[in-house]
Amino acid sequence: ISVYLAEALAEHRSIHGVMMDIKGVGVLITGKSFVGKSESALELLMRGHTLIADDRVDIVQTEIGAVFGLAPEMTERLMEIRGLGLIDVVDLFGVRAYRKKKKIMLIVELIKWDQNQFYNRIGLENETQRLFDTDIPKVTIPVQPGRNIASLIEVAAMNWRLKSFGRDVASEFVEKLNKKVKGEEE
Repeated sequence: ISVYLAEALAEHRSIHGVMMDIKGVGVLITGKSFVGKSESALELLMRGHTLIADDRVDIVQTEIGAVFGLAPEMTERLMEIRGLGLIDVVDLFGVRAYRKKKKIMLIVELIKWDQNQFYNRIGLENETQRLFDTDIPKVTIPVQPGRNIASLIEVAAMNWRLKSFGRDVASEFVEKLNKKVKGEEE
């Protein structure tokens, strides 16, 4: 009962975005309208991942470090795909395609590609976004025609999982590079 009451009495907010469970990682996909959030989520569903919420994600912090995403009651199980309209993901993909809530572990922000903008290429810079009192790791992905955004989101979730297990490939690469440079200079 205490877990239920903690969530029911906690402050709730809404965020424009899509919430997915990708290989056990709760991913909140954000970005401006028409950037491809729902279409990417649809592709992720077709790959066997799970929808939590589309278009509007209700978030609640049950304790510091634990922020959950869930669908508003009116839109549970539903996605809006421009050109197709509303779809019920359980009817189309089965019961494993939807779950009521998931802890937000990673935020993926989709932004329109700008050739004058510098983008993180190696992955050394760790972005975060604060939700309530909790800093959530964040990845920014520039969107342009021809990029498979669903694949990039899926890999971002898998890479976050590796980092959470203590494996940071970018840091390892830089460390290896520094050792090589020092060895050549000595």
